[in-house]
Amino acid sequence: FEEWGKRIGMSEAHYKPYLETILQRTTSGAAKLPLFDGVLELLESLRAEHELGVITANTASAATAFLSQHGAAELFSEIV
Repeated sequence: FEEWGKRIGMSEAHYKPYLETILQRTTSGAAKLPLFDGVLELLESLRAEHELGVITANTASAATAFLSQHGAAELFSEIV
């Protein structure tokens, strides 16, 4: 994630805390990772004008569970 954050021009002040949270929660076995602030609102706005889908290297059921935890699964018409 750090390399990805750098590539898209995200400041270290933004990606470092998120990376630390992800590493802590995944290594501690926590299932619920946070969304960036404003992501749910952005997805809702996009859904109002577009059909959304998810393509993931994870399983569709894991992606659906994650999105459901954040109230976002219903925003996507396909999750594969």
